[in-house]
Amino acid sequence: MPYTARRAGLTAPTQMTDRGLTMKKFAGLTLLAVAMVASGLAFSQNPPVPESSDKKIERMEKELVATRAQVETLATTVQRQQEALDATMKYLLAQAEGSKAVAQALDASETAGFVYGINPRSREILLAAWREQLTKMQAGLPEMRPESPPPKPPEPDKGRRPLPPRQ
Repeated sequence: MPYTARRAGLTAPTQMTDRGLTMKKFAGLTLLAVAMVASGLAFSQNPPVPESSDKKIERMEKELVATRAQVETLATTVQRQQEALDATMKYLLAQAEGSKAVAQALDASETAGFVYGINPRSREILLAAWREQLTKMQAGLPEMRPESPPPKPPEPDKGRRPLPPRQ
């Protein structure tokens, strides 16, 4: 007898399988039930209640107050950062000026004979390194922008303002 998959026991007998009967019967019913539940949930929600004009105005005024407070906080933060930037720029400019003074002092020291003495080559190397550092301290400085006048304080809120007439 030839070798077959059925003789080897690799396939299930036909009477034990449910070829298409159960799954096909319940697939349509399940899909129908899911569609009905989904449509029922979609239409069971109440539509949103339209907001009255007074409530809408109150809500918008609260949002405006919150936005103003946020803007004031941000303006304060920007002002502090600008002050820190200005202080940093002044510091950098002072360092550049100080480096010019040190460079002049090195030149005067060299003219007065600092380089000559024990191991003059090491002193020449030291002076060259200082000059290079001082040159780098003076190069690439950002320019200070002219100081702008302080901003005007905001007008105090006088409460609710009348709305313009509707057209």
